[in-house]
Amino acid sequence: MIASRRLLGCLVALCCLAATTAQAQTPGAARRPTGNRNLSMPGALPEPTTTAGNVGIRLEPGAVLCRTSEELQRRQAALAALGADEQPTLPAGCFLVGARTPVEVLERRGYGRTQVKTLGRTSETGWTDAYLPHR
Repeated sequence: MIASRRLLGCLVALCCLAATTAQAQTPGAARRPTGNRNLSMPGALPEPTTTAGNVGIRLEPGAVLCRTSEELQRRQAALAALGADEQPTLPAGCFLVGARTPVEVLERRGYGRTQVKTLGRTSETGWTDAYLPHR
């Protein structure tokens, strides 16, 4: 008698478990939060672009922009030759970017040389060694 009750209890538990897993696999049968029902997921982030209203790839303040690739190479060679206590100087034709500047990548030559075109009020083409992600 006790064995049959145990068997019956196991069968009931197994049926409940099977019903729960079947409901979990049903499409559209998602669990809802029990607390605040007005919770929602944040919207998807917009695609980064380089249009005027939306800043995509950009140069941060302090990045160096040189007019030619040779000037950028001279700057990189001067940085490599510096000691630990020396301050780097910018070669003629290079300048520091003062504010966030949206750019369009024109050409990449390895990791340290990227040709960019600045977007905005004034459009300039130059070379930088700043990290710009591929997008």
